[in-house]
Amino acid sequence: MAPAREELHILVIEADPVNAGMLKGVFSRGMEVRFRMSWASKMEDGMTVLAGDDPPDAVLMDLELPDSDRQKTLHRLDGLSILCPVIILSGDAGLDLGRQAIARGAQDYLIKGQFKPDGLARTILFALERHDLQVKRRKRGYEAAHPEIFDRTDFLARAGRELRTATRLGNSQVLFVYQVVDPEAVRPGVARETKSHVAEYTTSALKAVFRSSDILGQLNGSTVAVLAGCVNSTEASLLPNRIGERLSGRLHNLGRLVSVRFDPQSPMTLQALLKEASSLMNATPVPKTDGPTADLLDALDSVATKKKPAG
Repeated sequence: MAPAREELHILVIEADPVNAGMLKGVFSRGMEVRFRMSWASKMEDGMTVLAGDDPPDAVLMDLELPDSDRQKTLHRLDGLSILCPVIILSGDAGLDLGRQAIARGAQDYLIKGQFKPDGLARTILFALERHDLQVKRRKRGYEAAHPEIFDRTDFLARAGRELRTATRLGNSQVLFVYQVVDPEAVRPGVARETKSHVAEYTTSALKAVFRSSDILGQLNGSTVAVLAGCVNSTEASLLPNRIGERLSGRLHNLGRLVSVRFDPQSPMTLQALLKEASSLMNATPVPKTDGPTADLLDALDSVATKKKPAG
């Protein structure tokens, strides 16, 4: 089993404050692993915690909630279980309901009042291990066949989860952030279609440089972030050169690249890594452009602004 974190953040989504209090008492007992519990009495309150700056490592959830009946909660499991392991705590001992929850992505199904504190701790740890393996298999299978550029929301969710896994497994990571300089700074009046083409071209170039298992995200129209796993110092220093080669030297002058290393021994949150990358980006001068870069923009403009034939 992979080494556990010093403290695990558990989100309990449970309508009954008595049951939530009992779980808090369980987590406060002396165990091999330290637990820190957050409580939400409604599904939407739980979603707010999941989307916040301190997302949980695992979720314990009842199926019957004030703003989500059993079927709605089961439906939400499909998406929720991708982000983190979910364990159902229910008063319903029906075998069929447990099977439905597992089929929807829950890692386990426990009956309230029928588990011991140490057993609950083991259930959570095993759920984390299984979920990590599922994430890796899914990444190797799907992303190898279909490399993705995720939008900002998906990138933050996936990269944040990857950093928590890296902390638990002791894996190093490097966050690369590439920002495209406004082409209009090189040649005023550049066509909007040309700007879009430059952004698409640079994003495609980054996809070609990094591995399919790395997580790429479009933070905004001009900024791409990449979380690359297990990158050593030598690889990290060579990657900027490879990116420059992929951009054929000319478009390379339209962007700035910074990188921040993630050390599992002194882990940082994804938000902290992005903040540090932003500071580095602000301190990095805009690259000087040359004649070939402007010439390329002229060529792209001439294609982008051609009128379509009538009829």
